[in-house]
Amino acid sequence: MYKNGRPLLSSIRRKVSNPSCGFSLIELMICLSIFAILGLYSASTYNQNIDQIRVDRAAKRLVHHLALARLEAVRQGHPVTLCPGDTSEGCTTGNGWSGGWIAFGDPNQNYILDPDERPILAGVGSSGLTIGWRTPDRLLFKPDGSAWPNGHFRICGLASSNRRAVIVHLTGRARLSAQAPGNKPVQCT
Repeated sequence: MYKNGRPLLSSIRRKVSNPSCGFSLIELMICLSIFAILGLYSASTYNQNIDQIRVDRAAKRLVHHLALARLEAVRQGHPVTLCPGDTSEGCTTGNGWSGGWIAFGDPNQNYILDPDERPILAGVGSSGLTIGWRTPDRLLFKPDGSAWPNGHFRICGLASSNRRAVIVHLTGRARLSAQAPGNKPVQCT
């Protein structure tokens, strides 16, 4: 293969060995700054996506636990209380659902985990999430499957756009929603 009477390979070598080929320092700095800006943008988007996934996962876990507590109340034939707290301390006050929650059979309906009552489930809260409920800070599922009181849980992430509501009806059914009841925004205060 010849070009202008010379072999093609030697003309390629001559062009590659030309010292004027390559990037200048200014071109290199511009490319690096563009890559840095794109990297920072993708990192913030990644963090928002992680926060959204944590909010969705916590909301789905709460809906699942509400359904389990309701099912146990119907199955056992006596009330089941769901409240913020853990199995060692029982129910806590102050609307601390972010730290976790427990459900237990509560035949005497005193909303206290007595020594003769066994925990049915324990939900672990997620760090960085705020989970709130109305007052009183407990939920009672009756043997017919109904719940008292009705209301909605507010699950809020670090970003203001990452919010979910878990709406609990008097019938005991819970559903996941992007808005609070009445198509209002979820208030994370």
